[in-house]
Amino acid sequence: MAIIESPPFIILKNATATYYNMTHNYKNINITEFDGFYKDILLYLQDKMGFSPIIMLAKPSTQYNELVEGVSKNLFDTVMITIVINAKRKTMVDFGTPIIPHSIRIIIRKPRSVQLDPLFFLKPFSLDVWLFILATIPCTGALIWYFEPKEKRKSVTIIHTINFIIHTVLDKDHSFTASTASGKFLTLGLANMIIGEKPILSCKYKSISL
Repeated sequence: MAIIESPPFIILKNATATYYNMTHNYKNINITEFDGFYKDILLYLQDKMGFSPIIMLAKPSTQYNELVEGVSKNLFDTVMITIVINAKRKTMVDFGTPIIPHSIRIIIRKPRSVQLDPLFFLKPFSLDVWLFILATIPCTGALIWYFEPKEKRKSVTIIHTINFIIHTVLDKDHSFTASTASGKFLTLGLANMIIGEKPILSCKYKSISL
């Protein structure tokens, strides 16, 4: 994060020593080298969020537009300064809510545009697991149909048993019900593997991002 000397918000304890031999526009300094309102906020954030900031001090001659561009170009993550918001700056960065009205703000990089993934709902399982499920459902449906009594098979097709499995997994009612112990065992076993996320499925959960 970048700062620029701006009393009473940022007060260098020894400005002469800090700026000595400063050949570039920015110089890394320690948080103990300055005082002010910004330091109090930074210490509060450190205590609440548990991070160690890398503080870059800008030369007094640095223009505020340069600091804004530095955030937009990833030179630093944020900068806290007293600044006027204009149309050009708003197109480059985001401005935090004023800590003191019309005075001090935190400038942050604009977030990347959000792209919605149409296959978002498939994220919980890997491709291999989805293929395994798609292959298992019709096979299980065929086995359930095979284990049904011959009399019942005359009025029930494999499509009925597949729909029965899908409705069971989704916890929905269905007109067909497995009547044999084997059919019920196969249905409950498949539902348990899918819903219970058993290790046999090699389920690979992934983080979801927008």
